[in-house]
Amino acid sequence: MRKLYTVTLIGFIFTCLKAQVSPTATIAQVSGLNCTGSPLVLAAVPSDTSVSLSYTWSIFPSKGLSSSTDLNSPTVSLTFNSPSAYNIKLSVSDGTTTTSSQKIIIITNTAKASFNATFNQVGYPTELVLTNYSGNFLKSYWKFNDQPEPDTSLNVIRAYNKSGSYTVTLFATGINNCNDSLSYAFRISDSSSVVLPNIFTPNGDDANDVYQPITRGIKTLNAWVYNRYGSLIAKWDKVKGSWDGHTISGEVCSEGVYVVVVEAIGFDGIEYKLKSTITLAR
Repeated sequence: MRKLYTVTLIGFIFTCLKAQVSPTATIAQVSGLNCTGSPLVLAAVPSDTSVSLSYTWSIFPSKGLSSSTDLNSPTVSLTFNSPSAYNIKLSVSDGTTTTSSQKIIIITNTAKASFNATFNQVGYPTELVLTNYSGNFLKSYWKFNDQPEPDTSLNVIRAYNKSGSYTVTLFATGINNCNDSLSYAFRISDSSSVVLPNIFTPNGDDANDVYQPITRGIKTLNAWVYNRYGSLIAKWDKVKGSWDGHTISGEVCSEGVYVVVVEAIGFDGIEYKLKSTITLAR
């Protein structure tokens, strides 16, 4: 009987000790990057899944935390807006005892991809001017949907000689893969045109001083200017060519009405043969 009593007592003590074991849980990073503006998901991993537990999350310093999900759930999503070292504390309770664990998380500033896009003229041919204004980045590169290789230049000027829909994306690489990207979609006009102005004033005031056809999507252009007697006064054979109000020999032309003839071909294959009058006024 004495031996049986001793065994029963030891078993009772062991059972009591087992019942008094405090609950514990570790912190695991489930998903996300340690970057500003990026949701970071953390989960509590309890040592004993058979026990019903309650959870409380605390973040220090709290002022760098921009948003969070329920801080009393076993899984929490945190988003930080300031780079810093944050102490994540997890308290676990079974209703009787409470324990806590901690994890230090280093948050890095995310790169910011930013750029300005402008065209030097409407339609085609044209040039797309890209100016990089990105911040917090180690390196950057451009990716065009019609070009297989990326362009690593800081700023880019790219020519477009045909119509179509295009996309350019700027990738900014930050520390610890805290990267960012920004895309711009655009369309180059698919029709050519030639418009002939009817007056210009070559008086040296830098306003409307030259006569130039207004073109869009023009590949070749030839122009001839005649006086009222049918004599050739000026000519040019470039799309961006113009008349400054002088004759071919350099003499100043008098005020009056002149005739301009233009022949052009667009990138879309359209041919133009135009004739109009020009009023030269000083």
